[in-house]
Parts: sequence; C-alpha cells; structure tokens
Amino acid sequence: MSGDAEDLADAAAVRTARASIEAGEPLIPWERIKAEPTQADVEAACPLWQTWKGTDQLFHGRRTRGVALTVRGEDWQDLLDEIRRAEAMLEDSRPAAW
Repeated sequence: MSGDAEDLADAAAVRTARASIEAGEPLIPWERIKAEPTQADVEAACPLWQTWKGTDQLFHGRRTRGVALTVRGEDWQDLLDEIRRAEAMLEDSRPAAW
C-alpha cells in the first residue's frame, strides 16, 4: 500500500514540476544557484532557455518559447546574468495588463 502512496506522491510532484516548467518558472530559485553554476544549474533555473558552449568558446542561450531572445557570456555565471537581464528587459517592455 505504501508503494501506491509513493507513486501518487511522485505523480503529483511530476505534475507540479511540469506545470512550473510550462509556466516558465525556475526549478531552482535564483538565490539558491551556487557561486559556480553548471549548465544543468542554468537550465534548471531558466527552463524556457536552451544553453550550450559554442565553438567560439562562449556560452550561448536561446529562449525556446515566446519572444525570440539570444544571449551569450564568457562562463555559465555570465550567461545566467545575461539571461536575467534579457528576461528583465522583456518584463519591462510588456504592456501593464499583459
């Protein structure tokens, strides 16, 4: 019986996580990201963004849904900062009722 309860709890957690991702909410709050973030940390904090290290040795990010935004940085922390700036710029440019 406890296995069924665990399965239900897992399913509820998955539904909650999926809804959070669909809404574009970070899986890891900004303040909980470690000082030297990894690509996984950046993607967990920014689920609407795809990230990669380019052949130019820079770190790139592209918004996968909604407004098309691209950013780049010298390391994962710099890329995360650029993503934050791009998201803030997007929020500032939206109409008040949106």
